[in-house]
Amino acid sequence: MTDDARPSDHPFARARRRGAAVWHRASRPRRLALVAAAVVAAAALVTTVGLVEAPRYSSAAALDGVVGDDLRHEPVPGSWTLTPADVGVPADQGRCLLWQAEPAVGPDRLDGDVLVSAGGAAGDDGRGTSAATDVGADCRFDGGFGSTAQAVSRLARVDPVDGTVRWWVDLGTELDAGSGFVQVWPADGATDTALVSTLGFGGDGFASSYARLDLGTGELTDVTTSPNGRARLTDATASWALVSSDPQFSYQDSRVYYDAEPGTGEFSLYAADDLDTPVWTGETTGSQDEALTPDGLLVLDGGTITAVDGLTGETHDWGPDLPTATTLVVDGDLVVVGLDPAIPTSTDDTDGTVVALSLDGRELWRHGFRQDRGVQATGDCLVFSTTPGVVCVDRRTGAELWTTPPRDRRHGLARVTTDPAGDRGSLVFAQTFEPGGAAALSGDLTSDEAAQRTVRLLDAASGHEVARAVVPGESQIALVGRTTGYATTASSGRTSTVTAFDLADGRRLWQLDTERDQLGFWGGTLVANHPDGSVQRLVDPVRLVEPVRLVG
Repeated sequence: MTDDARPSDHPFARARRRGAAVWHRASRPRRLALVAAAVVAAAALVTTVGLVEAPRYSSAAALDGVVGDDLRHEPVPGSWTLTPADVGVPADQGRCLLWQAEPAVGPDRLDGDVLVSAGGAAGDDGRGTSAATDVGADCRFDGGFGSTAQAVSRLARVDPVDGTVRWWVDLGTELDAGSGFVQVWPADGATDTALVSTLGFGGDGFASSYARLDLGTGELTDVTTSPNGRARLTDATASWALVSSDPQFSYQDSRVYYDAEPGTGEFSLYAADDLDTPVWTGETTGSQDEALTPDGLLVLDGGTITAVDGLTGETHDWGPDLPTATTLVVDGDLVVVGLDPAIPTSTDDTDGTVVALSLDGRELWRHGFRQDRGVQATGDCLVFSTTPGVVCVDRRTGAELWTTPPRDRRHGLARVTTDPAGDRGSLVFAQTFEPGGAAALSGDLTSDEAAQRTVRLLDAASGHEVARAVVPGESQIALVGRTTGYATTASSGRTSTVTAFDLADGRRLWQLDTERDQLGFWGGTLVANHPDGSVQRLVDPVRLVEPVRLVG
């Protein structure tokens, strides 16, 4: 982030985006026992030592048994290690293997386990998944995307607490597609299945595939492969699947060549339990936005929204005319549409408009907002940035519940983030462009600390500032534990830094920087992906029980 930066993220976070952290479920009997023991120990410590006041943590109570690992001290390797061989990858192909958690199917659906993908491209010289000449060399950790070498692509179900692999499947073999981008789509509760898709460049060029995944066994059925990469699964829910078909193209010398003009293809709506016959097929214009609903599909194009009935395939106009509408997202019982500013200015500081509609197309309310700062949901509130500051509005009526103005308008408006695990409803993180640390106090913006940025921790119920944390400028809030928040920072496409801060007062607890590893969270557990293709869990070396007073 820079002071005059304009983040380019989509104004509303789609469920299809990767990058979001997943959590582990702590509801197993052994985990409940550990939590109960920790609470008893904390209470005993308060009684014995005679502490007058314990820190207040608004996120201390886990919801539905889901909680992130509280690493109060700089973590070290321990507990377990996974190797490429654990998912059937030969040792000579495991170098720089990229492991990533797939967040669409959470631990609550997997009895505490997580789904992880492991991808790379085995080098033509047999030395591994990157051009590295030795294990200590830097890795791109890109999963082999863009490589024309032999694909390595796995999907596994793993217990993040002890590292047990329940099952693994070779996607490259089963789906006959290139390595690179793997995505898992939401599960069908009735059949305990999800959809999985792959997209990448394999030995024969560009390819894409999708299939139904049995979460209990890893078995793949209803496999659809597009050797030329035209047909791709672009969105899915437990009820519907949306498949996009782009113009024919080929991949040569790291470039994509189209045989037709981009944006002249089609997309099709399928029932999630029938991937053979589409319910409806329409043309793409290259400028539309689509969103799946409980009843089918909404398509926004040129300010007009068209509804597609998922049962019959019939289409009809939906909602009011919104001539400057550019984005469309379904959030539970709301359809949220973003409008461009009606009168843009030379300084680009005019707010756009967010419009909330019911699922039947009735406009409920509208409010000014900054499209490039994001919209997030927490409890019964939608939170976003406006020129006056961070605003929380009632999701049903649009009434302002609170507004928190920026502390320093010279540094622009905050980008809003809520708990990455979902609706725990306790904190809002306003990621500002204000310098942090000593540079902020002294005004010396040439120091190394000038790259630090301030995150304001706001109470989601009142908007009051709880604390201020300082994180690297390009970082993102990745996970929120009971007492600890974590921000991750990427460098050259690799997540190389994790910064931990206290949720009660914002003070930095530790910062872990790695020169070669890829860091990430699996089900609330921090892991390090090494250049040799192995993964280790990172744990708190002290594990002191700290007194915590549960609030609410």
